[in-house]
Amino acid sequence: MGERGNQHDVTEGAVVHVCRIPVRWSDFDRFGHLTNSAYVEVAQEARLDWAHQEFVQKGMDVPSVFVRHITADYRLPILPTATEVQVETEVVQVKTTSFTTRQTIKNEKGEAACVVECVQIAMDLKTASPRAIEAHEMKVLARGKRREPGLAMPATQDHLTITSGESGLRALLLRARGLDEQATVRFRQLGEQVDCFVTTPFRVLASRRVVGEVSRDGAAAGVSAVLEALDSSPENASLGPARDAMFPGALPPASGFVLVDELPVGVVRDLADQGRALARQFSGPMGPPTSLMDQTVITATSSSGDTSVEVPMRAVFACTALQLIPGGSAPEEIPRQLRVSSVGRWLRIDAPFGSVYFSAGGFSLVDRLV
Repeated sequence: MGERGNQHDVTEGAVVHVCRIPVRWSDFDRFGHLTNSAYVEVAQEARLDWAHQEFVQKGMDVPSVFVRHITADYRLPILPTATEVQVETEVVQVKTTSFTTRQTIKNEKGEAACVVECVQIAMDLKTASPRAIEAHEMKVLARGKRREPGLAMPATQDHLTITSGESGLRALLLRARGLDEQATVRFRQLGEQVDCFVTTPFRVLASRRVVGEVSRDGAAAGVSAVLEALDSSPENASLGPARDAMFPGALPPASGFVLVDELPVGVVRDLADQGRALARQFSGPMGPPTSLMDQTVITATSSSGDTSVEVPMRAVFACTALQLIPGGSAPEEIPRQLRVSSVGRWLRIDAPFGSVYFSAGGFSLVDRLV
């Protein structure tokens, strides 16, 4: 038994994709059973066959996806008498950036020997980050999706109403989009105000507060979608489909931050200038080195001396890149200090034109998925 070849047997419009995958002598262990890893490999080949059938043969590119999570439920052995196995592949869940396939691998008798479930994330290869599943991809996935309780695809259309503070939010989002076109904005209702958090490439969050109301606490949307909505109707901005899964992890606490110290704006600007000079000197193809971004540049200490907070370069870069710090020509009434506060593992820097948040735990790609 040499290289594997696939045979598919799909009825147009069917929920389940069926294909037969040959198995090789080397796929069996010394006990005469198909090895655990062989089931995962067989399932992968069946998914490739499914993708070819559903996308390539219909004139579409196969979406770039990464596997986030895979489980295998081993039920019955497959013995060396088998020369091929039948794999049934179905889409059982579709989210904003991910979808889940369930694959039943059957033995010669047609019995379920193993069930493999795989969560796959749509990826933007240029930014190495998750992206929203596009409309034509969603159509393919939805056609093959078996609807089960609790697995409905998100169709929420969120809305944001702003009565004051729209210009400041717009300025922040425009700068954030200039840094990262894939930035995501998340909203939190606080009484009659809304905190608007936007992601940055510095692994910190930036925030502005407006007076208004969001239709759903915790709603998230792409930065471009929010800006387009504000251009269209800031009084009742339609944010489009929910993109909660694109936001990296949890929001910082809504309360509990304690002021540690106040820093002169000039000190922060000088540090940012020094950091940019080092970044230009040592940056590679992936940008400034992580060691530079993680370097502690300021240690803020409370007046009592019993609390200190380390401020990393990435937080300083975010303040300056997003222009949260006033320039020398700003009106005198604009404060010239940055307020450093903390709660738990979270650090917050309040600048005159917005705030930045940094979590000591940071955000990883895994935090962004699903």
